[in-house]
Amino acid sequence: PNPYAVEFGRFSSGLVLIQTRRAGDKWKIRLNNLNPTFRTGRTQLLVNIKGISGLDPRVEVGGPIIKGRLFLEQTAQYKYSSDEIPSLPEDERQTTNWLSSFTRVDATLSPRHSLTVTGGLFPARASRAGLGTFTPAETTVDVDDRVNHIAVTERAVLNDRLIAESTFQADQFSTDVSALGTAPMEVWPDTKVGSFFNNGRRTPSVFQWIETVSGSRNGSGGLHLYKFGIDVMRSHYQGTSDSRPVLVKRADGTLSRRVTFSGPSTQDVRSIDVALFAQDRFQPTNRWFIEYGGRI
Repeated sequence: PNPYAVEFGRFSSGLVLIQTRRAGDKWKIRLNNLNPTFRTGRTQLLVNIKGISGLDPRVEVGGPIIKGRLFLEQTAQYKYSSDEIPSLPEDERQTTNWLSSFTRVDATLSPRHSLTVTGGLFPARASRAGLGTFTPAETTVDVDDRVNHIAVTERAVLNDRLIAESTFQADQFSTDVSALGTAPMEVWPDTKVGSFFNNGRRTPSVFQWIETVSGSRNGSGGLHLYKFGIDVMRSHYQGTSDSRPVLVKRADGTLSRRVTFSGPSTQDVRSIDVALFAQDRFQPTNRWFIEYGGRI
């Protein structure tokens, strides 16, 4: 929480750094969580299996493609869940399908020069999202999410105390919310009728380039660990939203309120953020240090 280092100048309240792992020098494969969980019927039978309620297998494969030069690490995880609402019929269930696939390739181009490429695909789909006692199946929505990621990092050791690093990263996100029909949504005191009132789509994307140089220097006052660079980020947001009328009904069926919308809307916003930064960690003794820097 609340790091000072100016290279992370865009953070608001906290920061998470994720460092992925390079493949080892020997090939390996690991499989986990292969056993599914089953859903049973509501009748009091000794064996009454109706299907699968949960599945969460995971796989990891990694090793050297070219010994000492090129390495591949591949992981994947699939998750399926089927959730029952006790107050609704057994066949009305909310289901989720989720996949996570991540790849990392490391290349040693020379003793002082390396290249790392990472990529990931993360699609997910929730059917009948929001299903509940007061939200029957026809008034729920299907939600489709997807994240695509790719990053390339080149690292060069200029000398024993100086390292240069270049990183390009692109992330694309999309979320689709789809109603199961087009009828107006009716909200009653004890239930809902019709279809969910909104269809929407959001597709943000981020492209980022970071160029840094870091090094160390022993001076008369102590050890300096410094870093400076440039950070360029381009963001693009696109979205659409289309809402239909919502009718609020009383218990006797009379209309209490009608909510209408002006029509479909679209959003398209772009921004470019360019930052220059320099920072230093000065350690005069082994017991304490001072960090300072600037960013514009």
